[in-house]
Amino acid sequence: MNAALALITGVLYAKHALFGAVALASLGVALVTTKGGRLHERSGVLHLFVMALVLFSALALCGVRLIQGDPAHRDASVLLAVLAVLIAEQLTFGMRVLKWHGPESVRPAERMLTLLTAIAGLGGVVWALTGAETAQSAVAGVLAILTAASHRRQQAQTPVGLARVAAHRTSLQAAGVFTVGAVLFVNWAALAPA
Repeated sequence: MNAALALITGVLYAKHALFGAVALASLGVALVTTKGGRLHERSGVLHLFVMALVLFSALALCGVRLIQGDPAHRDASVLLAVLAVLIAEQLTFGMRVLKWHGPESVRPAERMLTLLTAIAGLGGVVWALTGAETAQSAVAGVLAILTAASHRRQQAQTPVGLARVAAHRTSLQAAGVFTVGAVLFVNWAALAPA
């Protein structure tokens, strides 16, 4: 069983790194091209698709780490799972808000992801309150709950005009900040001076 989990983990890490590199490249193209232009839109859609693969592989890695039962990885896995759901919510909201023309155009799956974000946030807070060794899960949980509340309000009264563009930009910027936070958290031991 341990050999199988080690193989699965290795494959997931390799795919996660590959998808992450493609996501960074597509994000770079979206950032430097003319906003609203064809290349900006296509690279943005590619970024969203590849980030979905990154987030699925991140959740799978968290699951494998939890199954392995190593206490050293348990707290980090919970935190990263909350961050993955939060990033998915920010990316989805940021891309879809441009397509909304009223509450009726918000898809049920988008509402479900917002609810899942609130639930994941609550889980992160509860995890931290039950004796987790770090407060990061609580912070990520509170951010997820606040994000879900804000997005739920905007789904009920969708932004229009420049507010829609601002919601798009702000949400995608938040997704980027949370992604950088997750990358730093995972790689801090390798990056920090000895």
